[in-house]
Amino acid sequence: MYSLLTARQSTYPPPVSVAPVRATTNVQPSQPSYAAQPAKLNLTIQFDHDKSHVKPAFQQDVAKVANFLKQHPNTSATIEGHTDSTGAASYNQKLSERRAKAVKHLLVNNHGIENSRLSTIGYGESRPVATNNTKAGRYENRRVVVVSQ
Repeated sequence: MYSLLTARQSTYPPPVSVAPVRATTNVQPSQPSYAAQPAKLNLTIQFDHDKSHVKPAFQQDVAKVANFLKQHPNTSATIEGHTDSTGAASYNQKLSERRAKAVKHLLVNNHGIENSRLSTIGYGESRPVATNNTKAGRYENRRVVVVSQ
């Protein structure tokens, strides 16, 4: 019924000779097949209390925005103005709009960015990033944020 195989007996076929395989020397890794992601910019410029003038300390940041937009000619940007909560909400709304327009003015007139690539919006005191209970927090809230699209 059952038989035992001896060491000489085998159920495997005889070995087959195969030609050696040469290694390919210029194998390139496969490239990802996703679309290129658009470049993004998110920059904040701070303002003094009740002011919409861009301080000299932030002129270089405005230049960075301009350079970014020049390097990415198909990119537009939204310039968002913000304030702290000191004063009337209606006044702060207008102040935030003036701040955004001041940055846009510099980008267009001093750096040659096309007006059509920039939009402005004022949020007033409605989007604080810090507490309005401290001087430092209020300073952080008095800002313009430039966001590329």
